[in-house]
Amino acid sequence: MAQGPRNAAIFLVLLAAGVQAAAGESFLPRLIGQFETASREGRHLQATMLGESALWLSSRVFKRPASSDEAMTKILAESYADQKHLAKAQHLYEKLLDARPAGKSSADTGDMLMRLGDLHAAQGRVDKASTLYEQAVQADEQALPREDTRLTDRMLQVGNFYASLDKPEKAERLYLDVLSRRRDVFGEQDASVSDAGLVLADFYDTRGDQKKAEQYYRLALASQELASGRKERATGITSILMARFYDSHGDNNAARQAYMRGAGALAKSYGVSLRDLPLLDGEMGADFEAMQKAFVDETGAPAAPLAIAEALRNEAEAYVRLKLPAPARRAIEQSVSAHERALGKDHPGLPQIIAEHADLLDQIGDKESAELLRRRAWELRSATGE
Repeated sequence: MAQGPRNAAIFLVLLAAGVQAAAGESFLPRLIGQFETASREGRHLQATMLGESALWLSSRVFKRPASSDEAMTKILAESYADQKHLAKAQHLYEKLLDARPAGKSSADTGDMLMRLGDLHAAQGRVDKASTLYEQAVQADEQALPREDTRLTDRMLQVGNFYASLDKPEKAERLYLDVLSRRRDVFGEQDASVSDAGLVLADFYDTRGDQKKAEQYYRLALASQELASGRKERATGITSILMARFYDSHGDNNAARQAYMRGAGALAKSYGVSLRDLPLLDGEMGADFEAMQKAFVDETGAPAAPLAIAEALRNEAEAYVRLKLPAPARRAIEQSVSAHERALGKDHPGLPQIIAEHADLLDQIGDKESAELLRRRAWELRSATGE
């Protein structure tokens, strides 16, 4: 039933465009700019109408080659996907990939293959999705240099997909390959090696292999201790994760030692002191009030609320980087809540902070929650008249 009004709206956009098109092609960039702004702000229905109109004008009226509209086509495909118009999104991604030279990959080919795989996975076609994901890894291997972290990040994504399908052999193969490649390219002391160790630790713990899980937690810590410069935050997060691991297996002494080590490292990295921090079930930053009680500044006064909010945000970013969606999602929620309390809902900078947290949710694949946060940011901008 909504199709009639939608088509009418597109017609009106095209009619307005037709009136202005006589003045030349200068109207098209303005229309594309409006489309990109609407898409970036999460106004997907408006974005798709503007994008469809811009593509039609570009190809039919101004006769521009399809290659000149590739960026716009990708944004429109993402907008379709976000609105669950999976067939339309799939068609555009296939069109983009078909336009590429056969057997030759560019830096974004892997991204498009992954997005296309996501669409097939969302429709239950996991075998097709698996094939596309493997092709994405192959495309990255062809297009990206060895030191480009996007390649091993992609391999982790595909490994996570196989793990979710309960195909542990395929997931393990990719995870171990990631660790090996990162060691070869960056050396034991690099943060990416530690991250790969933590992914393997979580994988083996989930599979019930406690011995291997502990082995890779220790590998991650050892890698961080080899790193130069400030490393308290990284070792703090890893120690907290180890504390949760020990606690889940009933080793209370090891859990408490790891937790206090991690909490102390994090307090140091945030520039505050630690005071009588409870175990909090092995979870740093379990709630806003607990962190307020735990952290004090140099004078012994409670740490500023904004400092606590930023600490939670740093924790959320660390979990996202480690590709650990469950703790990342929890930390993102806590960080948003803490920023709202610290700044107040009328603060002009809050919408941007919320939108940045939505980007973090995107990175762990939680598109639905990301969309809700973007709407919230948009509503706050509208309420403050920005």
